[in-house]
Amino acid sequence: MNRLIPQRFLPHGLVFVDIEATRGPSQRESITEIGIVEVSEADIREWSTLVRPCPTSISTAS
Repeated sequence: MNRLIPQRFLPHGLVFVDIEATRGPSQRESITEIGIVEVSEADIREWSTLVRPCPTSISTAS
């Protein structure tokens, strides 16, 4: 059996969570995207979703 990660290192798997948020005062800051990567001995699964996309009026600094 070909395994990505030997079971002795991750007997129960491992999950990474990434949360993206807007920048600004804490009263107006909000989560915009959540991403999850699940690593097990057999595979890697990814999931992500937009929670509250940034409005188009926000521009990035040059």
